[in-house]
Amino acid sequence: MKRITITFLAILLTAFAAFADDPPPQQARAEDKELADLLSIVQQETEVATKTMMNSDYVPGIVTVLEGDELEALGIITAGEALGLVPGMFSVKDRLSNQAVISRGLDFPFNAGNILILINSIPLTRPDAGITTSALQIPVEQIERIEVIRGPGSVVYGDFAFMGLVNIVTRKEGSRGFVRLDSPHRSRSEGVRTAFDAGGSTFTGNVSRYDTGNLGGPATIHSANDGRWYGVATYDRGGFSLAAETAHRDYDGGNPGAQFAESSWVLDAKYTHSLAAKLDGTLHASYLRNELADVTTTFSGHLLRMGADVIWNGMRRNSFLGGVDYTISTTDDARFAPAPAPGAPPGPPPAQILLAHGKERRITGVYLQDRIDLRTNLSLTLGGRYDAYSDLDSRFTPRVSLAWRLSDRHILKAQYAEGFRPPTFFELYTPPARGSVPRYYFESNATTELNYVYRAAGHVGRVTLFRAIISNLIRPGGVITDPNAKAEGVEVEWSQQVGVPLKVDANVSYTETEDPRAVGPAFPRNPNLIAPKWLGNLSLLYRPISGLIIGSHLSHVGERPRGNGFDLVDFTITKQDAGIRGLDVRVGMKNAFDQSVRYLFVRPNNNQTDTTVFPGRSVWVQLSWKR
Repeated sequence: MKRITITFLAILLTAFAAFADDPPPQQARAEDKELADLLSIVQQETEVATKTMMNSDYVPGIVTVLEGDELEALGIITAGEALGLVPGMFSVKDRLSNQAVISRGLDFPFNAGNILILINSIPLTRPDAGITTSALQIPVEQIERIEVIRGPGSVVYGDFAFMGLVNIVTRKEGSRGFVRLDSPHRSRSEGVRTAFDAGGSTFTGNVSRYDTGNLGGPATIHSANDGRWYGVATYDRGGFSLAAETAHRDYDGGNPGAQFAESSWVLDAKYTHSLAAKLDGTLHASYLRNELADVTTTFSGHLLRMGADVIWNGMRRNSFLGGVDYTISTTDDARFAPAPAPGAPPGPPPAQILLAHGKERRITGVYLQDRIDLRTNLSLTLGGRYDAYSDLDSRFTPRVSLAWRLSDRHILKAQYAEGFRPPTFFELYTPPARGSVPRYYFESNATTELNYVYRAAGHVGRVTLFRAIISNLIRPGGVITDPNAKAEGVEVEWSQQVGVPLKVDANVSYTETEDPRAVGPAFPRNPNLIAPKWLGNLSLLYRPISGLIIGSHLSHVGERPRGNGFDLVDFTITKQDAGIRGLDVRVGMKNAFDQSVRYLFVRPNNNQTDTTVFPGRSVWVQLSWKR
C-alpha cells in the first residue's frame, strides 16, 4: 500500500507543478474545449429518477452519473467494472466471469446483486430468470453515460429495482470505430457506431464484439474462451422511436461445469405526444426474448410489456408523473440444479430438474408521483405504486422525499423508499423440502437516506447516511429467512476540477451489516460474509498539454469476514488526434502492482463460500477513429 500511495502522490505533484505558469491564450482555449467534453461537475443531469431531465442533485433519491468519456480515459472496460466507481458498490466477477455488484454491504446471488439493469431505459434481460449479468458487460466504448440510483427505485420502475437501478445510455451521435487488444489475457474487442439523418428521421447503429482466449477467466481456468457481442439500433422520427437491442455470450472455461451461454434480444416502440399545454403523454410497448444456460440453470422465455406514462406541469407548484403498465411474462422452459447440501463432498454438479414449463405471470402496475414545491427552495416528492401479480399477491410500494436547497451551495435531501421483488422462477417452482410449509412473499427493501450536497464552481461534495432493512429473504422452495437483514453506513464523495489540467474524483464508504444468512460461532453478530466494510476510489484525469490525457485510478477493497481485501491501481495514457484528425491512441495497464484479486460468493442454499481468483497485471492498447 505504501508503494501505491507514493505513486499517486507523485502524480499529484506533477499535476500541481504544471500550474506554475498560465498557458498561452491559444492553448487555454483548446484546453477549455477539451474540458467541456468531459464531465461538468455541478451540472450533471439525469432522467432516471423522474423520467424528466433534472440536475442529479435536485432529484429525489441518491443518483450517480458516470460519463462515458471519463470511463474510457480511466481505462474502464465494461459497465459492470464502472459500477465499482459508485460509492457503496463493489463490482465482482464469479467463476464464469459473470459481472455483478454487491450494493451497500449485502450480497444477493441473483440478478447481478438484485439491481435492475436497463439499456436506454429498456430491460434487455429477465430478472425473474435470476441472471442479468450479460447486460453489465457491454463495453464502455458504446456508452455515453451510466445513471445509477443508489437504493430502491421500484415506485417508478416496478419489481427488481431492489438494491438499486442502473440505466446504461448508449452513444447515438457521430460515427466511430475502435479496436482494443489486451495482453497477456489475449483478449480483443472491436466495435463500430454510425448515425445519420434522412428526411427528418434519425438512424443510429452501435455494434461491438469481444473475444478472449487463454487466461480469459479465473486463474484456475487456463483455457477460457469468452465470446460476446452487443448491438443497439434506433430509429427516431418526431415523437416516435423504435429500438432493437441484443446481447449474445458464449463462455467455455475448458473444465466440466464451466460453461455459460446467453442470447437475448428486445424490440421496443415508444410514442410521445403533447396532449395539452404542459401535459405530455407516452405510449410504449416492448417484446423481449431470452435464452440462457449454465451448469445449474437453463431458461427460455419471452415477455410482452405495454404501458403509458404522463407528465403534467399544469399546476403552479406541482409536477405529476404517473403511469400504468401491463406485463405478460412467460417461462417456456426452466430447469435448475439445486446446490449441494452443506458439508457435502466435492463432486460433479447435480443434474438439472424441470421446474417450470409453459408458466405465465401477468402483472398490472399503476404508479403516481407528485413533486410539490412547498417553497421556492423546498420540494416534497410523494410517490406510490400498486402491483398485482396473477400467481402471487398484490403490493403497494411508497416513496417520500424532501429536497431543501439551503442556498446556491448547500442542498439537503431526505428520503424513505421501498423496493421489492417477487420470487424468481427457481425460487417459486423449486419443490419444498419434505415436511416444510412453503411461503411465497415479496422480498422488500425499506431504505432511509439523508444526503448533504456542497456545490461550488469547479467542485462538489456529497455525504450520504443510509439504513436499509431487507424483509422476507427468499430462498428456493418457499423458504423465508428470518429475521430481517440490515445495512447502515455512510458514503462520502468529492469531485473537483483543479484549474484546467487536473480533475480529481474520490469517494469512500463504510457499511455495517447484519445478515441472518451468515451463521456459525465465528460470526456471532452475523455480518455479511463476503462484503467489505470499507470501499474507496481515487481517480485522476490530468491534461499536461492539449490532446494528451493521463488517467489513473486507485480502488480500495477492505477486508471481508471470509477474505482479505486488495488495492488495485490502473494507469492510462490517451493521445487525441494522433497524426490524423479523429484518431485517438490509448494505452494502459490494469492492476499495475499485480495484486491478488479474490472475489467471494455464497451459494444460494447453504453457507459455503466460493472463491474466484483472476489473473493479475495486464497491458492493453486501443485505437479509435471518429468523425
